[in-house]
This record gives sequence, C-alpha cells and structure tokens, in this order.
Amino acid sequence: MILKSYPDREWDYAVFGEIIEHLDNPVEFLKIFREKYGKNVKRFIITVPNIYNRKNLKNLLKYREEINSDHRFWFTPYTVAKVLVTAGYVPEKISFANLISLGKMELFLRKLKKISGMKIRYPYYYFSSLIAAGNMN
Repeated sequence: MILKSYPDREWDYAVFGEIIEHLDNPVEFLKIFREKYGKNVKRFIITVPNIYNRKNLKNLLKYREEINSDHRFWFTPYTVAKVLVTAGYVPEKISFANLISLGKMELFLRKLKKISGMKIRYPYYYFSSLIAAGNMN
C-alpha cells in the first residue's frame, strides 16, 4: 500500500467516510496514513456502518445477513475504537448518524409524544452509521 506524502501541507482533518469497512486491513491502512501524515493532520473523522442498527438486528434474529458485498467488516462503537487505538489514533467521541426509516406505527407514536410535550429521543439502533472523531496521535 503506497500513500504519497505531502510534507509541506497541513490539514485540520482527515476524513475517512465509509472507507475502512471496505479494506482488507483497516488497521494497517490507518497506521500507514498516520505515519505519513500524522505531523500534517491534526484530527480525524471516520464513518462506518453501524451493525447495531434496527434493520440489521431484525435480520440477525432471523439468521439472515444483508450486507454490501464490498464490505469486509461490521463495526460497533467498541470495534471501531479498537481499530483506531491499535492504529495509534486517539478517539475522543463516537456518535451515531443517518437515521433509518421509521415505520408508520413509530411515526405515529413519535407524533403523539411530540403533541403531549414529551421529549423525543432516538436510540442508537435507529442510526445506520457510526462517526468516530479524535486526534491523529
């Protein structure tokens, strides 16, 4: 794996959007990137699919796996943090993004909660992506 170095440039962020789940060895890729660019890049943002999303959980309960055939890995907050730490990164925050489609009943219940003044929250399994952010080293 060859990454060209740009020693005279500096960036605030390196963004790896939905990339590392496609790699055969994400730890090696991230480690090489950090070695080449760690002095040039202050922080990172990485997004990966969230294995814990509701659609995947339903499929797992039915012993069915629906996956993009280009993907090599599933990620949880723990496993993405483990990959990052092993590659020498310092994850500071992991959050969830990309709200999945809600069913008619869920939308109805949310509307009732909103009308009644209740706070509406979305649990982690309603999101299809994880976002990890932190320092390069």
